[in-house]
Amino acid sequence: MFKYTVSAGQDTSDLQIAGVVTSGASVKDTTASHNSADFSYVPNSDLGLAIDTRAPSITSVGVTVSSGGTAVGLGGTVAIELQLSEAVVVSGTPTLKLSDGGTAVYVPGGSSNPAGGSLEFDYTVGSGQNTADLTISSLSLLSGATITDSAGNPVNPTLPPAGKNLHLTIDSIRPSVTSATIAPSSGTISNGGTAVITLKLSEAVTVSGGTPVLDLNDGGTAIYAGGAGTTSLTFDYVVGSETAADLRITGIENAATVVDSAGNASSSRLSFDLKLGVNADFWKTGKSGNFAAGSNWTLNAPPAPGQEAVIGVAGTYTVSVTSAAAVAAIGIGNKGATLSIASGATFSAASGTGIDANLGAVVVIAARPSRPAVSSQIPALSLPRAAASSSAAAPLAIPQRARSQRPAAGSLN
Repeated sequence: MFKYTVSAGQDTSDLQIAGVVTSGASVKDTTASHNSADFSYVPNSDLGLAIDTRAPSITSVGVTVSSGGTAVGLGGTVAIELQLSEAVVVSGTPTLKLSDGGTAVYVPGGSSNPAGGSLEFDYTVGSGQNTADLTISSLSLLSGATITDSAGNPVNPTLPPAGKNLHLTIDSIRPSVTSATIAPSSGTISNGGTAVITLKLSEAVTVSGGTPVLDLNDGGTAIYAGGAGTTSLTFDYVVGSETAADLRITGIENAATVVDSAGNASSSRLSFDLKLGVNADFWKTGKSGNFAAGSNWTLNAPPAPGQEAVIGVAGTYTVSVTSAAAVAAIGIGNKGATLSIASGATFSAASGTGIDANLGAVVVIAARPSRPAVSSQIPALSLPRAAASSSAAAPLAIPQRARSQRPAAGSLN
């Protein structure tokens, strides 16, 4: 018996015995004559074996993006195909390490054809994986994974230089809204009026597959008007009967239609203070009575105790308060508004004046109906314009005789 150990470079598709070399050794029979063996002819010299010492190598790399294009966003998939120099056998799960920290995993079946030397690796973009130029860092054979040819030679993991670069941008960051503005930018807008809301985004976006809509805290909505392809989107708001002393954006519907170049959709969570009144010269609680210039606040129209009325437009508003009016609070939400108390009104300031932190408004508390009326000789009280008010405005000047009859001071929230 002869034993043969294959060495590097010994390759043939059909191994045969070419001859017997004795190298000085002798082979004789056991007869008395000790005849030497004749090796000039060896029958069945074709052993029917292939000898292969060459490791399979990676000859090319191909890439396919599920969404098309060269930018891939969060959750997007990339199929990477390795073409090898010969048929291989795969066991375990080989992987490809990528330059953005991600990993592409071997997929048996599908486009993989080990018998044809083709292997597919799939990569799904995860959060925090970002790069302007995705490359393959290495072929990883861990946890017992192997790629061998039919002779058992392990694959050479070296990638061709041109195949390492996949020429893809990986972007897992959603576009975000950095600011929101509205025109007009101050005062109030009334029923039938219009306003344009502009959202500034962190990157250019496109809008397709639906119409984004801004939800507002007054119950109204603003409809997308334009700006696709830029970093600014505009929305049109047509005012109805809704009211708000301080208009805010509370969310965005159909946010998935607003996407960046990588397909990342904007978030539906959105909150911005637009600092604008909507029909704010009406009773905040929906009570009847329009606080327009020259109107009287009388027994038949005031809000109930604990309710509040807001003036949201500029101008001077004269109010007559009867002794039977159970008044809670008046908020002046516009910096150009002044509240004037008519001369001779039975009115007392139980808690003085102050600034409402939410509205930036002057708040005045009037007497409860169970309290005795203040003498009608009290001079007219005029509140300063809210624009000139500080966060702790001085109390109303009330004669000493009125102070003795006023109710206990309450707290302003």
